[in-house]
Amino acid sequence: MSAIRAQSMVFHSPATPLVRRDESIGPLDDGQALVEVLCCTLCGSDLHTQSGRRPAHGPTVLGHEIVGRVVESRARDIVAGERVTWSVCVSCGTCIPCRTGIPQKCRRLFKYGHQSIDEAPLAGGLATHCLLRKGSFAVGVPDGVPDAVASMANCAGATAAAALRRAGDLADRRVVVFGAGVLGLCAIAMAAATGATVIAVDTDPRRRALAVDFGAADATPPETIADHQSLAANDERPAGADVVLELSGARDAVLASIDIAACGAAVILVGAVSPIEPISFDPESVVRRLLRIEGVHNYAPGDLVAAVEFFASGDNGERFRSLVEKTFPLSQAQEAFDFAHRHRPLRVAVTMPS
Repeated sequence: MSAIRAQSMVFHSPATPLVRRDESIGPLDDGQALVEVLCCTLCGSDLHTQSGRRPAHGPTVLGHEIVGRVVESRARDIVAGERVTWSVCVSCGTCIPCRTGIPQKCRRLFKYGHQSIDEAPLAGGLATHCLLRKGSFAVGVPDGVPDAVASMANCAGATAAAALRRAGDLADRRVVVFGAGVLGLCAIAMAAATGATVIAVDTDPRRRALAVDFGAADATPPETIADHQSLAANDERPAGADVVLELSGARDAVLASIDIAACGAAVILVGAVSPIEPISFDPESVVRRLLRIEGVHNYAPGDLVAAVEFFASGDNGERFRSLVEKTFPLSQAQEAFDFAHRHRPLRVAVTMPS
């Protein structure tokens, strides 16, 4: 491979502007692949890092919702010329978490969009190129999936798929989803496609309307969910939701998720990835209602496959493309963050120079 010049926008510390960095990419090592980045969407965790709400050690290249085209590959399962997205986590495959089904908690975990540039200079999406390290799990993206949607598969889509996998069979189940951001809309659409009756909960009327557009049977503000008619008891069912997905991270929503769960329900907590005040709950009630309360953080490789397949089906590609409210070039990545903080869009995208 001849020398390639790469450009990245580097995060150093909260609330300070991103700094442009230029470098040359040398020959690949065995197992590596070089990807030309096509698009990176800004996830909520990127915004939290850039603002200082989420602890991070700079300097680093942010962005983990990425799609790109493989320039060169020395990895066995990654093909040059293919358009791909890849798991945010790279795991060793041999430690106990890897061997017991939670590779995202690997003892030697590497995460794209989170590593110091001293360790991995091109490992985030806000760059013209990303260097995939050995062991990365990449998925080919079908032609019908727009770049920005393929990017969202690699976090929001895959995390929603992981939460639904942990929830179990959803056919004919009453599912309540707290939070109708991109993660929530992914979960709503995926759950509705399985035959579940989905009730969305969000404080924002616009997001509630979107939730219905994306498959929710109804959408309600938090203060009315406990009395929602679809959760009433009848001859066949106890009162409450069969599955609750808490995706907002709000303390009151976590408490409400436990309160509205029906006997035998699964309560899947996903949104609380930033510090919140501790909560208290009645353990006797949890025991007597046979509740399963489970946390989901990041996802396994199969969840990314499921997300890409979902976005490639039907009209999902174009539906989810509508959630990207503005697109910025890489040179204006700082403006993309500023816009996202100021206007709270569902997603903004950063695209690379052609």
